[in-house]
Amino acid sequence: MIFKKSVLTGCRSHKKWMAVAGLSIALGFSDPQSAWSQSEKMTLSYHVFVHGMHVLNVNTSYALGSEQYSIDMHMKTSGFLSWFMKTDMLMKARGRFVGMAAEPETFEMHRETSDKADTKNIIYKNKIPELQSPNPAKELPSAKQRKGALDAMSMLIQLLHQVRATHRCDSSNRIFDGTRHLSIFTARTAGEQKIPSAGPFRWGKTALRCDFSWQVIKSFKDDGNPGELEKPQAGSIWFEQIDNMGLVAIRFELTTATMGQINMLLNKTPKYQP
Repeated sequence: MIFKKSVLTGCRSHKKWMAVAGLSIALGFSDPQSAWSQSEKMTLSYHVFVHGMHVLNVNTSYALGSEQYSIDMHMKTSGFLSWFMKTDMLMKARGRFVGMAAEPETFEMHRETSDKADTKNIIYKNKIPELQSPNPAKELPSAKQRKGALDAMSMLIQLLHQVRATHRCDSSNRIFDGTRHLSIFTARTAGEQKIPSAGPFRWGKTALRCDFSWQVIKSFKDDGNPGELEKPQAGSIWFEQIDNMGLVAIRFELTTATMGQINMLLNKTPKYQP
């Protein structure tokens, strides 16, 4: 029961799962040499494991072009975790590229749990993310603090845009997705490496490894324990060539103070759809 308690304690806050959800969008993309068009979407399916137990299913689809992007993600509790809590989350992001930089236009999130539902809609105006219908009882970062910040999915699409063009991960971006704090995502290129473990698939050999850290840089009132939130969380993503689809990230790892090691693994071959 010690294991169950540790997992449930970490899962009570949806912020951890928001991080997993956002990062899952980074787990696949086409490179410039792939046969890909703006009208096609790539669909990917992942399983998320905590302490080796399957707890979440994540399905994503996105179109990533040279000038614009769109992303849809569905995350749902599964396996052991679904015995104790239910979470069903949908996230959408739309935007365009100006050079190597992502300029998001809209971000939507709808989350349902066993006892409540939560919706967040963000519209970007002059590079400032504006939360629609904010709760007046909650203190948000000021417009000056939010200016230039991206939602998590747009930030990761920007990273993919960069990696697709340069095969390097080095970057740093501020994140705001409707919560009461700002965070920063920093990535660096670790180089080609052997995958930590392989599965019964056509991939799992060597891949480009990107190491990252995710850290709250500005906390606001009612955020619980600011000191705990501001501790950096480290992780890695491995991108591997799969058939003619270009680079696809097949493995994601994140270490958190409350939940320990989180692994997200590609569980089937990605597909294109019209």
